[in-house]
Amino acid sequence: MSHRSIVKKQNNLNSATANGSASFNIRETQTLVSPEELTRFLELSLDSCTDEYLRRLALFTVQSADIAVITKQLDLQRKRLEQHDRSLTEQSAALAETASRMEAQIEGIEQKQSLERLRELLRFEGHTAEVLSIAFSPDGKRVLSSSADRTIRLWDAESGRQLRRINVRNWVRSVAFNPDNEQILSGSDFNTIEIWDAKYGHEKETSESLLSDLDTIFTRELRLFNGHEDWVNSVVFSPDGKLVLSGSDDHTMRLWDADSGHELRCFEGYEDSVNSVAFSPDGNQVVSGSSDGTVRLCDTESGRELWCLKVHEGCKVNTVAFDPSGKRVLSDSFGHTIRLWDSESGRELMCFVGHTNQINSAAFSPDGKWMLTGSDDKTVRLWDAEQGLELRCFVGHKNLVSSVAFSPDGQRLLSSSADHTVRLWGGSLRCVTRI
Repeated sequence: MSHRSIVKKQNNLNSATANGSASFNIRETQTLVSPEELTRFLELSLDSCTDEYLRRLALFTVQSADIAVITKQLDLQRKRLEQHDRSLTEQSAALAETASRMEAQIEGIEQKQSLERLRELLRFEGHTAEVLSIAFSPDGKRVLSSSADRTIRLWDAESGRQLRRINVRNWVRSVAFNPDNEQILSGSDFNTIEIWDAKYGHEKETSESLLSDLDTIFTRELRLFNGHEDWVNSVVFSPDGKLVLSGSDDHTMRLWDADSGHELRCFEGYEDSVNSVAFSPDGNQVVSGSSDGTVRLCDTESGRELWCLKVHEGCKVNTVAFDPSGKRVLSDSFGHTIRLWDSESGRELMCFVGHTNQINSAAFSPDGKWMLTGSDDKTVRLWDAEQGLELRCFVGHKNLVSSVAFSPDGQRLLSSSADHTVRLWGGSLRCVTRI
């Protein structure tokens, strides 16, 4: 297009604008470039952009290489730190193991020293024949004992002073407190079960002769349970105090209503005397040990037998008990040993060996960690109930040990014997129970 043509078109546009046919103005003068110059300009611009792009690409490539190097260095550093961390973990584990061994050694020494300091604290004397059964009151302040001298006696656990005496018609083979500390349960060779008022009368120091004259003042029978046809060997209250369980030489275990004295159920099937009975901690199950060599677990409500273990042919079972969790049952077996059983399956869990003669009584500590046994070998033994280890053998009784018990706080041990005495053991059991 020539310069003349461009000017002409410009004049026409201006004229159209003046006539209202366009709404904009174009400047009267314009700068004109040739196509060659425009092409050259675009080529230079493109070259410049290309150079800038290549420069930035090169810079990015260098930076990427630097980042790769840094990443590799960081990865190496991370691996070193991980290795260092593993090393510290291994060292910490080794130190912890060493500390644990040292702590175990220290605890072992403390335990040995503590056990060595356990000693006889009190001796309750007054019975004139074999003491057959003992129990701590739920508050731990009193001790209950029964004897072949046809008496039940109540003692002060701190001083050993006799508080009351109950005269009965025959041997009293088993005694127990109810949970609220207000009633005493007894089973005797007169084939009966009695409940006595534990709070009736005044607890004051009284001479033996005066006690003999004033027994009616210091005792009061609340209920009499009739139904057994032979000696009653074992009696116990349910955890809520509403039921009574008993075992007898008449080959039965019986369940009673504690308030009315009515028999609720008779568990039969035994081939010999039932020597020991116990409730589970929740009261839903009962366990028994018999001279027919069996340990039986039954449902309290239905009476259904859950399992029956023939512990040993020709060997009677003298004692049974639940641990505080209700998951384990103990019984004596094979004459000289104690065995733990899984209460759900009846599977044997552990065997305790140490006594040299028949075991008559066993009890769990309130926390279930310890176990106490008494035997015809005249000893009382303290065991680790979780490991089966004998911790201490108490020697002092002059005849067979008939019954054992823990205090409610687990810090004192109680034992009775055919030597006519009840003995309280303790000293530093609290240190032992730290383990």
